[in-house]
Amino acid sequence: MLHRIVARYSSNERWHSNWLMLLLFLLVAAYISIVGIYSATGFILLIILLFGLIASLLFFQLGHRVHWALLLVIISVTVNGTRFGLPVTPDGLLVPFLTVVLLLSVPARFARVRSYPLFLPVCGFVLVNFAASFLISPVRSLSVHQSLIFVSRALTFFVVVIAVQSNPALRSRLPQYLLLLLLIHTIISLVALSVVHFILTPFIVYGQDGSSSVSINGFFLEPNLFAIFVLCVIALFLPIALFSRTKHRIKISISIIIGLIGLVLSYTRSSWIGFIVVVSCLVLCTFGRPGKKIRNSVVMLVAFLALLVSLFLSGLFVLDSLGIQSNLAHRFTAILDQNSDSARQRTGTWRAALGEWQSHKWLGTGPLSFVAAAPSSKGWLFSSVVQTLHDSGLIGTFCMLWLCGGAIRYAWRAYYAARNDQDKAIALGYVLAQVALFFTSQFSSFFWGGFAWLLLGLAVGHSTIILNQRTNLATA
Repeated sequence: MLHRIVARYSSNERWHSNWLMLLLFLLVAAYISIVGIYSATGFILLIILLFGLIASLLFFQLGHRVHWALLLVIISVTVNGTRFGLPVTPDGLLVPFLTVVLLLSVPARFARVRSYPLFLPVCGFVLVNFAASFLISPVRSLSVHQSLIFVSRALTFFVVVIAVQSNPALRSRLPQYLLLLLLIHTIISLVALSVVHFILTPFIVYGQDGSSSVSINGFFLEPNLFAIFVLCVIALFLPIALFSRTKHRIKISISIIIGLIGLVLSYTRSSWIGFIVVVSCLVLCTFGRPGKKIRNSVVMLVAFLALLVSLFLSGLFVLDSLGIQSNLAHRFTAILDQNSDSARQRTGTWRAALGEWQSHKWLGTGPLSFVAAAPSSKGWLFSSVVQTLHDSGLIGTFCMLWLCGGAIRYAWRAYYAARNDQDKAIALGYVLAQVALFFTSQFSSFFWGGFAWLLLGLAVGHSTIILNQRTNLATA
């Protein structure tokens, strides 16, 4: 019934829907402008300018509203609002806006439930969290609030999938936006790092590894989250660089090198290990496919990355030989040190959380309920699997693993089914990006952020287009 109403409204009232969408967009921009005047941060001014620019573009190109709205969501999930003066995360405002845009824009068939891949695990995960919040959680209001955030995350996944599916021409352009954001985050952070002795900015964090260390974090809440974002984008673009022509390969390689600099300066050991995991998976995936050219490209890539690592290690050795104390060198040498302060804190938290889980194995104790046992933790357990197991039990963990595994499976099938190098490279990139996300999320709570669900949505949406094209050709 809903999709018929949407179809009728979209076809008969197109002019009114265009202006309604633009009005909604301007209302969101006005709200953020008011917040910007109240908080008086330079970052808010940039957001206001961004909204004004895209609102102007929408005014002249209303036919591209899904494209621009999706771009806004991609930008918003790479910003953690509370650190920059926003009372809520930007994607919390923009995802409902994109939902309205989609209802007014996409064909009616996308309003049907069967259009949503992985519908069952996503909804199952949300419902289990609500059940644990109402039935078990010792901090019911906090758990219910987090469950409502999961509704927003699930909505992010669904609307991104449908937005990509309904605009197949966008699928090759969307990864470029992520690469551009990586460059913006990293370059701004590097500039902030260069003037750290003169100006204090929210783009860097002090004391990540000792009182004198300085880490970069971009627009994210902390360096760990920034490093995971950088690693996922690098993982996405490594295969794209391999399948690209020489001119584009050089541009992508320069961008990846800049991203690697940001990755190193984030002081995040799990992401450093994750980079090795990503390169290893890339080698395994590409050497299993026929084609001498791509294998040669992989060999060149591995040799180039080995050279970068060698230069990095040589630099650390020279600093140590000169007697120069380097926090980065200390962080690198302690990469597998289980006796470090952070390692002891994480393992102690995990043991305590798993002990609580024993009493509620199936539903868990509710989202963020660990705060009752350890108030300083704020309920976060620094591991997506441990967090899910504690908060939503075996049922929630099964749904989460089903979602992650299903998204990887979709992208892997698309990699084999793609008929051109561009689709093949992007599909393989999504496989590696999700591997990077899942691996690094075992050492942080980044999986619950908007970017993780955006990445899942982009991967599934892109893969569904390729798989549908293959099905259509087979039945033609």
